[in-house]
Amino acid sequence: MNLMLFFNSVFVLALSFKQCHNQQLMTSGFITYDISVVFPKDSPENEVFSRDLYKQILENNIPSSRKVYFDGTRSKTEETTVDYGYKSLTKIIRDSSAEGYIYCKEFPYFNFCIPFPTEMPSSSEYSPPQVTLLEEYKKIFGYKCQKAKIEEASLLYFVWFTKEIQINDPTNAVIQHKNIDGLILEQEEIPVGPKVYFYKRYVVHSIKFMPIKPETFDSPMAYRKFQNIDEVRLENRKMLEEAYQKELSTDSLIGSEKNIFNGAWLYNNGEDSILIYIKPVALTEQSGNNYSFISVNLTDKSENKQLPKTEEASLKGRKLLVEEPPNYRLYSYDSKTDKIELEQNNIFKYKRMSQEGLKDVKEKYKIDFIR
Repeated sequence: MNLMLFFNSVFVLALSFKQCHNQQLMTSGFITYDISVVFPKDSPENEVFSRDLYKQILENNIPSSRKVYFDGTRSKTEETTVDYGYKSLTKIIRDSSAEGYIYCKEFPYFNFCIPFPTEMPSSSEYSPPQVTLLEEYKKIFGYKCQKAKIEEASLLYFVWFTKEIQINDPTNAVIQHKNIDGLILEQEEIPVGPKVYFYKRYVVHSIKFMPIKPETFDSPMAYRKFQNIDEVRLENRKMLEEAYQKELSTDSLIGSEKNIFNGAWLYNNGEDSILIYIKPVALTEQSGNNYSFISVNLTDKSENKQLPKTEEASLKGRKLLVEEPPNYRLYSYDSKTDKIELEQNNIFKYKRMSQEGLKDVKEKYKIDFIR
């Protein structure tokens, strides 16, 4: 944080600003948060992946930023998530007068919105958080901020907040906590448990207080409306099948392409090794091009070390679809590198193995599921 960010932020003193007992009450505008993954100095080593790979996986799955619009009664949150098997823009629209919220997301063949109920903990499960104000202070965006510790059953928070600004957002889309009287500009969200591998840090990147147009909080016009995520999945599968059938109708697979995924593939970054073995099963006209997709993390040191996982797979045009109920994964082949790659994830690229290389791996790791 530095003063340049403060000077770059625009504060519009309109309906969005009120002076109240030396405290600025902000009722309308937007806030952008930067989100980062933090490994504590004393964090234990991950037994499944190396720290570098584990960090890459987390950063691919956790949004790097979040933008929140609010107007005193409504809010809209925008961030890129990996929900339902797709990494894409997600929007959550809340209204303080309504039960639940509207969840909107971009999918490959269409964008959609579905209603969600607000999940409230039962009275027997809920215990109020313990808030401790700490005698630590610093300036952020030119505002004097105090540090606080907030303890819940499963999460521990450390926040820096300023009493000079109060946000009016009854939807709780803006980061706030009960008994914290002011705007939170930084937050650390730490899991409670015997081992803390990582935690998330939220830092306000920009603030702009101004009137927000009412249509900002409407469901996007171009997004299709569904009642639940199961309906979305069914429609997405239908459109996926239609797209690949259309592709094959104009550009059918030749013999070598039908077998391009067959065989053994290896991901290796020097510390982590993951083996994939793909073999055809029940290749009949009725069943289609079906495969067994077998994977094993060769360097896994956990209790489940080196246990192979078998999933169903099938060809979809020139891609391999691997079932991961209720979702799926898509792999594509790159002829230039002779690798297969998990779509929407630039981490995992698997190189085709030679017979000699596969033999060495089988002997080294005592693999018996590949004949």
